[in-house]
Amino acid sequence: MHRDYYLILGIASDASQTDIKDAYRRLAKTYHPDHYQGNSRPFQDIQEAYDVLSDPDRRKTHDAQTQHNRPIPRRPIFPVRWNLWFRNPGENRFSARTASV
Repeated sequence: MHRDYYLILGIASDASQTDIKDAYRRLAKTYHPDHYQGNSRPFQDIQEAYDVLSDPDRRKTHDAQTQHNRPIPRRPIFPVRWNLWFRNPGENRFSARTASV
């Protein structure tokens, strides 16, 4: 199974090179290991996604492998993946949602 680099950068599959570069810079600044609690995995994923999508030939190969046919804007996966799962162990991560219901 191939990784969805558009989802990692939080952009649509028909994004321009400028959109890709802007998303990369925004996320790289946020998730750089010097600023993001020393965790380098998110930054490495962002860097890999940018390397593939910024090169037109590699992007065509990626698109053919993942078969992106829907140009819908999406949110980056990192806030969900890391921020929600690595909170304090005793804290209920769903308490904010259930308290307002």
